Amino acid sequence: MYPYLKKNPKLKSIVAPLISEEKSAAKAIAKIKRIKSESSFEEKIFQLKTAVAQHAKDEETKLLPKARKFIAATELNIIGKKMKEFKKSFDKKK
Repeated sequence: MYPYLKKNPKLKSIVAPLISEEKSAAKAIAKIKRIKSESSFEEKIFQLKTAVAQHAKDEETKLLPKARKFIAATELNIIGKKMKEFKKSFDKKK
């Protein structure tokens, strides 16, 4: 949804840090895959879980309410449909 939402100047300042967080999470996952120690693995997974939970909370409490305010319902429906299509294509790759 970020590619659509970041086009709106009123949402850009909220979307940019969330995009950065997602990139950081992807890097953290790559590092976790290389961990050999169980204790290090558990520690990093806990940190990632905490960061992801905060990220989701920020989306739900900061981004989505503003998106509803600044983007027309019809456009939000289109974005939602595109997200569902993306999810379906991703699920098929598994």
